[in-house]
Amino acid sequence: MASVNTNIGAMTALQTLKKTNTSMLETQNKIATGLKVGSAKDAAATWAIASSMRADVATFKAVSENLSLSSSTIATARGAAEKVTDLIKEVKTKVTNAQNGAMDKAKIQADVDGLINQIKSVVDSSSFNGINMLKSANTERILSSIDRSSSGVSASYIEVGSYNLQVSGGSLSSLDNLSVLDRGELLLGDSGDTTTVIAGTGANAAMEGAKQVTFASGGIVAGDVTFTYQDNKGVNQTITVTPGAATNTGIVNALNASSEFKANFYAEVGPNATDVRIMAKDRTTDTKVNAVSMGGAGFAGTVLASASQTGAAMSFNDNQPMKSGEVVQIDYRINSTDHTVKLQVSDAANGTLLGTDADGNKILALNSAVVTKFNVTGAEIADSIRSALTSSELQTGGNNHFAVGAAATHAASIAAAVDGQTIGLSNNGSANLFMNSVDGSDGIRAFTPPVTDYDAVLDKVEKALTTAIDAAASFGSAQKRLDIQKDFISTLTDALTEGIGSLVDADLNEESARLQALQVQQQLGTQALSIANQAPQSILSLFR
Repeated sequence: MASVNTNIGAMTALQTLKKTNTSMLETQNKIATGLKVGSAKDAAATWAIASSMRADVATFKAVSENLSLSSSTIATARGAAEKVTDLIKEVKTKVTNAQNGAMDKAKIQADVDGLINQIKSVVDSSSFNGINMLKSANTERILSSIDRSSSGVSASYIEVGSYNLQVSGGSLSSLDNLSVLDRGELLLGDSGDTTTVIAGTGANAAMEGAKQVTFASGGIVAGDVTFTYQDNKGVNQTITVTPGAATNTGIVNALNASSEFKANFYAEVGPNATDVRIMAKDRTTDTKVNAVSMGGAGFAGTVLASASQTGAAMSFNDNQPMKSGEVVQIDYRINSTDHTVKLQVSDAANGTLLGTDADGNKILALNSAVVTKFNVTGAEIADSIRSALTSSELQTGGNNHFAVGAAATHAASIAAAVDGQTIGLSNNGSANLFMNSVDGSDGIRAFTPPVTDYDAVLDKVEKALTTAIDAAASFGSAQKRLDIQKDFISTLTDALTEGIGSLVDADLNEESARLQALQVQQQLGTQALSIANQAPQSILSLFR
C-alpha cells in the first residue's frame, strides 16, 4: 500500500540509521578514551571491580613511597651503626695496645676518649627526617601492604627494632668512663717504701736506699737545698734548688718545680707541718733517695735504730672511686712471720670475711657503699681500709694483728694509723709518725693497689661491640626486607594495573574495524533513508 501519510520504509531506515549512529558514537568514545568501560553505565559490575582495583593500586603506590622513606631512615641508622662498630673496633685495638708496658697509656687514653666522643657524635647525628633510631630502644611498625579479602581490608606491617646506642645511659654504657690508665696511679696520690726519721738531732743516713722518706725538718738553715739520689742505673745524681722561703712549703715547692726532680720524685708537706715527705714516683724502678741538705748542712733528725726499719704506705686520691670487685693486697709481718691479707670491694661491711684465696690468705670486704661512691674522698677509702684491718678476723693468739689507739704492748699488735687520706703504720697511732714498725722487723711490707683489669676492660668493649654489631645487622636485615617488599609492591601494582586494563581497556584494533563497519552502515542507512524518502514522489506520477 502506498501512502503519503505513513512512510514505513523511511521509518525503518531512520531507526536503523539511529542505531548505527549510536553504535558509532560508542565506538568513537572507546577509541577516544581507550576504555571499553568508562563509567558504571557501561558495565556496572566490571566498573565496580576496576574501581576497587584502582583504589588498591593508589594505596600500594602510597605504601611503596612509605617503604622508600622508611628504607632511607633505616639505611641512615644502619650506616651509623656500622660506623659505630668500626669506632669500637679501634677502641678495642687501643685497649689491646695499652697492655704493652712500652706504650704511653696517657696518650692511648686520649685516643680512646676521642673515639668515644666520636661515637657519641655519630649516634647524635644519625637522624633522617627527624627520626633517630639509635637513641631509643623501641619497636617501629612500618606499613608494608594492604590485604583485601571477602571480609574486608586489613593492613600488614614490618616491625623494626630501634637501638639505644648512646654511651651515657644507653646500651653502650660500658664505654662510659672507659679507662686504660693504671688503676694504682689513678687511685693513689703516692705509694712506696718508707723510712721514718723522728725529730731531734743527727744525720740522715737512714734515708739511704729508701724510696720514700719522711723527715722532721726542724732547725732549717737558709740556703740552697741539695737533693742527692741514686738513679735506676745505680748512678748518684745531685739536684740543687733555691727555695723561695726557708720553710717546709718553700722546700717542697722548689723541689717539685725542678723538672729533673719531678720526673722521678714527689715532695709534700707532712700533716703536722714540720715533716717533709719525699717519695719515688715509681717504686718498681731502682731510683732511691740518698740525702737532703740545706745550706751545706743535713736536715736535723734522729736516725732510727736500724735502716731496715722500712715499711710501706699509700695515699689515696680524692674523687677517684674504687670499682666493685677490685682488690687491695697488703703484705705484712707479725712476730717475724709474714702474712698477706686481701681487701676486696663488695657489698659487705668493712672487714667481713669473704673467703680465702688459693694460698689460704684471708679476703676481707671493703664496703662498696663507701669506696665506690661518686666523689669519694681519699680519707674515706683509707678509713675503710683501716676499719677492715682492725677486724677481728685478723687475730693471732686472740690479739688483733692491727689495732687503733694506744701504744702497742706486744709485737703482735700494730696500730694502723689513718693520717688524712694516707694509711700507713705507727707504733702508737700518732699522726707524727708516717710509718714505723714495732720492733724493726715487723710491719707492713708492701701495699699492692688494684691493677687495671684489662680482661674486664676488653669485656666492656666487647659487650659494646656486640651490641653495635647486632644493631647494624638488625638494621641491615630490616632494610633488606623493606627493599624486597618494595619490589613486591611494585610488581603487584603492575599486575593490578594490567588486570584493570584487561577489564576496562578497549581493543583499539577491534574498535577501529567496528568503526569502519559502522561508517559503511551509516552510509548505507543514509542511502536507504534517501531512497525511502523518494517513494512518495512516485505517487505524483499517477496524477499527471
